[in-house]
Amino acid sequence: MRTQNSKNKDKSIKDILSSNKKKKSKIILSLPRVIIFLIVATITLSVGFIFKPQLENLINKSNLAVTDASVIDENGLTVHFVDVGQGDSIAIRFPDGKTMLVDAGTSASKDSLLDYLTTKFFKNDEKIFDYVLLTHSDADHCGGMAMICENFIINRIYRPYAYCIKNEIDETNGDSNNKTIVTTATYYNTIKAFKSEINSFGESAEMIWTDLSTVNSTHKIEGLNYSIDFYAPTENYITKSAGTVANDYSPIMVLNYNSKRIMLTGDASTTSEENAMQNASLPDVDLLKVGHHGSKTSSSEKFLKQIKPEIAVISVGKDNSYKHPTTEALNRLTAVGAQIYRTDLNGTIIANVTSDETVKLNVVVGVQSNNQTVYIHVEYIMAGILILSLTLCFGIKLKV
Repeated sequence: MRTQNSKNKDKSIKDILSSNKKKKSKIILSLPRVIIFLIVATITLSVGFIFKPQLENLINKSNLAVTDASVIDENGLTVHFVDVGQGDSIAIRFPDGKTMLVDAGTSASKDSLLDYLTTKFFKNDEKIFDYVLLTHSDADHCGGMAMICENFIINRIYRPYAYCIKNEIDETNGDSNNKTIVTTATYYNTIKAFKSEINSFGESAEMIWTDLSTVNSTHKIEGLNYSIDFYAPTENYITKSAGTVANDYSPIMVLNYNSKRIMLTGDASTTSEENAMQNASLPDVDLLKVGHHGSKTSSSEKFLKQIKPEIAVISVGKDNSYKHPTTEALNRLTAVGAQIYRTDLNGTIIANVTSDETVKLNVVVGVQSNNQTVYIHVEYIMAGILILSLTLCFGIKLKV
């Protein structure tokens, strides 16, 4: 004879089984559900692919850069935006091992620049710069250049059309007509050091004016699968500028490698940007070194819409008296979807274009660590939305 407890137990098991059967989901097809899913899928895919850069920048606010330098492909193109405070200094290693320095920061930052170049950039390599380029005569770009000449071998020097007159140096030969004259001590020390530089062949370093016809032809910087194209300055004698005339001697130039483009602009103002756009068709770029430390007189809306940078690097000093970068410049960069990095916030920034067929542009900031940040692609989000939509539309029986 069964006890009451046995009957209750059997009943409980039946209830559980019955409940489980009810919980089993079934694929439910109906016209309204199909229409809803198709609408969601269409919107998701359209928005995802049309606004892919902007959405990925928004999702990866802090994830685009990594702090693990091991991602750097030494066989690719590597650009070091060295933190020199309120100034510029950019060290470049090309895929064939040749090296280049663009500007040398301020005199106050020369010791830290020397330390970085010696211990981080060259390490144990022979300390030779195949190319050194001075964008213009301002002290926050040429302040450490004499130190560079003292401590490194330079084979070829590119310099602005700014003539030095000071002490024993008169580069105009007494004729200053239609020439920009600079008489500062910092520029004098730079030009004096340039004129005394001995290259790796025991000869005087070749010194070249940054004239477009010269730097794009007879003295073009190029090698296997890489090159530099110059778009500015378009004139050798500059009479007007949105900022200062000296700034617009800064070359606007593009490093091309493995289908990626990195644009360097020195302190070029909107005047130089406009001249460059009128003179040539500027390409879309993957990374922009923002002009004049993020000044409002550089990086115009028209210029940014033309080059469409995905990444923007601003070389700027912390709490600087110029209030760089300005809100105007930051807003314009954000409006075109550029992910912004700043040396005052991120320290030295390294951009690396890989040599493999996948072609990645990695950005490395801060100190080295073993924690590599994961970059979230829009495709991941779209897949998640579509899976969720499928489940909701066809996997759950709605109660009416």
